[in-house]
Amino acid sequence: KKFNNYKKVNYPNIIRKNFLPGQLFYLNNENEIRIVCKTSDKLIEFLDFKGNLVSIDFENNPQKIKSIDPEKLQNIEAFDKNKNIIFRGDFCKIMSGINRLCFGVIQLIKENKLFVALNNNEKNKNLKIILVSCNEILLVFQRKINYDNFIETPLFSIKLIKKGPFKGYRGKILSIDSIYIEMEILSNGKTIKIRKKDILG
Repeated sequence: KKFNNYKKVNYPNIIRKNFLPGQLFYLNNENEIRIVCKTSDKLIEFLDFKGNLVSIDFENNPQKIKSIDPEKLQNIEAFDKNKNIIFRGDFCKIMSGINRLCFGVIQLIKENKLFVALNNNEKNKNLKIILVSCNEILLVFQRKINYDNFIETPLFSIKLIKKGPFKGYRGKILSIDSIYIEMEILSNGKTIKIRKKDILG
């Protein structure tokens, strides 16, 4: 994909459609990967592997960016606090710092550091993205993110079940593939697996 210059466009619309927390981008060049942390009508906040936060105003300071297909990135392995092998997409638990005991999904691993999307909000636009060391997490279970479905049906978003034995219940999305969704029922904490077509939204 070529770098896209978003000058002279409808910025709120571009941001809503193209920049979701947890998505990966190159900013200005392909030497450094950044992850989207927060968005507003004009601003996009990116985090890099050095822990730097950069807020870009696309209207007054247009930037050249390039979206990244995570499936084409090498899925580098690493080890958690207990020396369990971990990969991008695994569900983990933060063991230190202000986010201690929070759960999240590993978005990318690089040089013993990783981006994690924390499971602490109902809406994808409010996902908290953090940078931690591999020895600050514990593996909960391994799974693979399907990134096309991740954008279509965001992780940890709340959906209503419209069909089947759990019709009318609301649940939190835990994992997604092309056919099925694994979700946690909010009312009783039970984890179920249902077809994507059986939920609203």
